[in-house]
Amino acid sequence: LLLTGVTDAWAWCGNSYITVNGTWYTASHSYVQDAGYFHNKNLGALTTLTLGGELQVYPSSNTAGSLYYKIDSGSEKSISLPKTGTDGNNSKHSGSGTVDLLGLAPGSHTIAVWFKHGSDYDSNNSTNYKATFTIDPVVTFKANGGTGSDYTQTVKYNTATALNANKFTRIGYSFNGWKTAANSGTSYANQASVKFTANTTLY
Repeated sequence: LLLTGVTDAWAWCGNSYITVNGTWYTASHSYVQDAGYFHNKNLGALTTLTLGGELQVYPSSNTAGSLYYKIDSGSEKSISLPKTGTDGNNSKHSGSGTVDLLGLAPGSHTIAVWFKHGSDYDSNNSTNYKATFTIDPVVTFKANGGTGSDYTQTVKYNTATALNANKFTRIGYSFNGWKTAANSGTSYANQASVKFTANTTLY
């Protein structure tokens, strides 16, 4: 795809890429790079996200581009793509940044990505390049009067997972399982296989 009638005409045709935690994906649909197309990709379960991009601009420009993104219906954020080199008459622009996943609820999420250079957006700005990913629940184990430090376990979303073994001790007591509240709530046996769809604390 070649944009015309704009300040900078962009040569996309396989020359725009998106990186996720170091893995390269092709943004445009005319060429396959490494892991394939970013659009409609299931990125799997993520605990961290370093997002990056590379584009080529024709004719060559010293002006930095931007990689815009938003998660679900959240606000738009951007990562600067400064000029990093040339390829014939094209200039290369690339960069990366850390995307904050804190506060996202366990479950499936959508990240939309698009490029901008100057006042010009790429042709997919109306629909964006979109991929999905999952945030897995975290189970926190509390001592609740026992001896030992609280600990956590990340479990696969809505998938039966064996709880980690109890690590706490308490003189004069035998461990009899977990509850979802300090003295009440749902009970789970030690190392029980459980499905979770939300972050959960067990006592």
